[in-house]
Amino acid sequence: CAALTSVTFAKNGNLKSIGKGCFGSCKLLTEIVLPNTVETISNGAFYNCTVITALNIPDSVTTIGVSAFSYCSKLTSVSIGNSVTTIGEDAFYYCSNLVSVELPAALTSIGEEAFRGCSSLTAVTIQEGVTSIGDRAFNGCPSLTTITIPEGVTSIGYDAFRGCSSLTSIVIPEGVTSIGEEAFCGCSSLKSITIPESVKTIHDNAFLYCIGLTSVTSLNPTPPTCGTDVFGIVNVGNITLEVPAESVSLYQSAQTWKDFGTIK
Repeated sequence: CAALTSVTFAKNGNLKSIGKGCFGSCKLLTEIVLPNTVETISNGAFYNCTVITALNIPDSVTTIGVSAFSYCSKLTSVSIGNSVTTIGEDAFYYCSNLVSVELPAALTSIGEEAFRGCSSLTAVTIQEGVTSIGDRAFNGCPSLTTITIPEGVTSIGYDAFRGCSSLTSIVIPEGVTSIGEEAFCGCSSLKSITIPESVKTIHDNAFLYCIGLTSVTSLNPTPPTCGTDVFGIVNVGNITLEVPAESVSLYQSAQTWKDFGTIK
């Protein structure tokens, strides 16, 4: 489909699915209007459609497949319909001009590398239905300044926000039990972190190179178990750690936590 520039679907049709790789690498395709009968956008459906600039995914769609819009490098805005429950792996991988995205309330999972390499992405709103943020979901999004992680999320995956160098603060909601390896590695503008009581484990290098940190709050009366170099290359001796009043002595003797300069 090297010469294909636009696609129009019949308004009174009954199209349910955009098939696997259907419009993949249609590099002159500038416009696509999906009918409100489509329920599935399959794997690689619009992979490498490099000149599409805007996209409206109708409310009828429930699933966005693996690599559905990967490498749509001119895509600047996307409206995701309210019925989408699953965003597959690599769905918007390296959509490097995508600026913002609001994820629908029906969404329950964000796949691995779903928004990896979206280097222009500045803000993401994740609704309360999401329970997991996949490995490397927002890896390499250096323009991301704001991220809201809702209650209901139980795990933050490996490398989930690695390299989000403009992110300044993060509140991890109650319910998260583990923070993945290198989850916030390289978030060099991050100034403050609040870790909820529910977090039991923080894996290796989770906050490696978060050199802008000035304060950390941990709400768990029992110090979370830390892997290797959780705060590697961070001068924790100059950082204040706030913990529950009855737990100061526990943190003062716990691996990793005891290295903070002030614990109060």
